[in-house]
Amino acid sequence: MRVAGFLLAGLGLALGDLAAEPVKIRIGVEYNTPPLSFVNPRGDPDGFTAELLREVGREGDIEFEVVPNEWSYILQEFQAGRLDALANVVYTAERAATMDFSLGHATIHAITYTRPDRPAVRRTAEMAGR
Repeated sequence: MRVAGFLLAGLGLALGDLAAEPVKIRIGVEYNTPPLSFVNPRGDPDGFTAELLREVGREGDIEFEVVPNEWSYILQEFQAGRLDALANVVYTAERAATMDFSLGHATIHAITYTRPDRPAVRRTAEMAGR
């Protein structure tokens, strides 16, 4: 039996249009991979993934429950059917045997993260000395 896993591409808008009430989807994320995903000092899921899910949820009328933990735990929970999806999963042929992947939502050749109180890096030249 194949289980469904997806990377979030278009998920929010597609599912939100199908339901009268918000759809609730439990998504497993790693808890210690900042800035992508982590648990903040208040104990809440945080980082790029949590923020992306909040925005997709708001636009698509979907409720995401972000379930942070170590990879082995969230993979086990997903395989047992207690999680609906996994975020930030890299495609491999081995994983494709047990997971369905959505279309990729980003192709990244390079990326920078800046703190909210600092100016964003706009050009490669601004990377000097960092």
